[in-house]
Amino acid sequence: MFSNHKKPITYELVVSGKVQGVGYRWYIRSEAQKYGFKGRVRNLYDGTVRILVQGDEAQLEAFIDSLKFGNGYSTVKSITKSVLHTEKTFGGFRIEH
Repeated sequence: MFSNHKKPITYELVVSGKVQGVGYRWYIRSEAQKYGFKGRVRNLYDGTVRILVQGDEAQLEAFIDSLKFGNGYSTVKSITKSVLHTEKTFGGFRIEH
């Protein structure tokens, strides 16, 4: 599930657009679970959504494409992606409040 790495790679995705108040975090959780990703998602004060995700690097771009498409109520303007250097591993995918 986590490629050939001893520790999974953690990616930070920050999504901007109309992504708060439209059920987008629940959509993200559903998509992450579909791809077998672990991590968390939360709304940020600036109106963006922050996703920490661990999983198969080969499937990450497909996951990001699904986030761009959205849930029908959201409008994604941009998604930034970066690698986080952390020792933490996540046990599931959850929505943080």
